[in-house]
Amino acid sequence: MGGAREAQARQGAAVNNADPSGRSHQEMNRREFFLTWIFQNRSTSTEVEVMEVFAASDGPSAFLVHHASEAARTAFGEWLRANDGARIVCRLHNGTTLDGVIFRVKMCFGRGLVLTRAAVAVRPKDIVSIN
Repeated sequence: MGGAREAQARQGAAVNNADPSGRSHQEMNRREFFLTWIFQNRSTSTEVEVMEVFAASDGPSAFLVHHASEAARTAFGEWLRANDGARIVCRLHNGTTLDGVIFRVKMCFGRGLVLTRAAVAVRPKDIVSIN
């Protein structure tokens, strides 16, 4: 009869999303919670190379970017697919930061178009850090 009870406990645990000891799989200890929260909120920076700049002296600007190195090509392409239309912060070569939005250029693999509200001081071949 002990085997039948054990099987019944396992079946009940599966139904209730818990292990046989009664602890729910959705429960989380403090350490797991804080580690998850810390790593989730850590911003990751991606370096990109400016390919082309579209700017007006008094207004919005745009610049076309792609991966900064061959080693980062695939990772940047995946990041770009996941962040298409996302708000970003760009750090320019001189340390200046500016807000923008990045869009994936769907006809060209690994190309992003960054739109800003202000004129930017970047040139083709500049390396820009994106958060």
